[in-house]
Amino acid sequence: MNNYEQNDTARKANYWTAILWVPYFVLFIYLIAYQFPITYEGDSLTPVTVLLVIGALIGFPLYILVINFFGFVSDDKPHSQKENEDV
Repeated sequence: MNNYEQNDTARKANYWTAILWVPYFVLFIYLIAYQFPITYEGDSLTPVTVLLVIGALIGFPLYILVINFFGFVSDDKPHSQKENEDV
């Protein structure tokens, strides 16, 4: 496998990672809500906790994109630079 094919494969993996988190996220939320329903009003979340959850929900896709971006940038370095970094 040459260097171009490796970069192309890595880019496809980054793309699918950025896309496929959505169905897993929806499935996870559905399963948690189904397994642990709120049957008592005292179990409901406080407003501050809800804000933290919303922040985490917004931050997770950004985290995935940042990780993919850094992987993409490190793959774009010329091969000679990668060899010099290992020394």
